[in-house]
Amino acid sequence: MNETDAISHLQVALERGAAVRPKVGGFPHLAESLHRAGVSHCRMAVPSNAFLYLTERGNVVVQGEPLVTGFAAAPPFDRAGLIAALRADQAGETTFPEFVRGCWNAGIV
Repeated sequence: MNETDAISHLQVALERGAAVRPKVGGFPHLAESLHRAGVSHCRMAVPSNAFLYLTERGNVVVQGEPLVTGFAAAPPFDRAGLIAALRADQAGETTFPEFVRGCWNAGIV
């Protein structure tokens, strides 16, 4: 297998997960799609908005739009803010970028 195969396989899994994901409570559907595609781990660095997917076909990095550039103070952990971000996402009230921003504002890195 080659790098292109790993990337295209992950892209298909992400697209499939997005297609079957309901607006409310959809994360388990996306997670199942990734699991079925052979993704064993997904790590995210929130400030840089970078994902690392470990897959059986090879490891893939997905770089999104960074939340910060240069030097920035990391927000302190805010339990209530994190819970609010999670609940809003679970209720389908936010987009994924809004959810990530909410996590960052709650001190998640």
